[in-house]
Amino acid sequence: MPENQTDTVQTETAQLRAQLKELREQLSRLRKKGAETKMINVKLYSLSPKIQIAEATRSKTDIEKAKKALDEFQEELKAAEAEWQG
Repeated sequence: MPENQTDTVQTETAQLRAQLKELREQLSRLRKKGAETKMINVKLYSLSPKIQIAEATRSKTDIEKAKKALDEFQEELKAAEAEWQG
């Protein structure tokens, strides 16, 4: 794999990890406010392995799958927060 492609993969997976960290923090804040977060928390645990797979395979497809999963989780989190504040 060319060096610049390796750098790109590392950069993208680092961004995914940063996004995951932010999502964890958002979920924690929502939980501290008293919202029910058990189901969404279960989904959160499926995200880290997707990033690990992308890091291991260095596949653009796996990176895109991880991005999509994080984006979908973020939308669910927003919906849960809106519902709780409702």
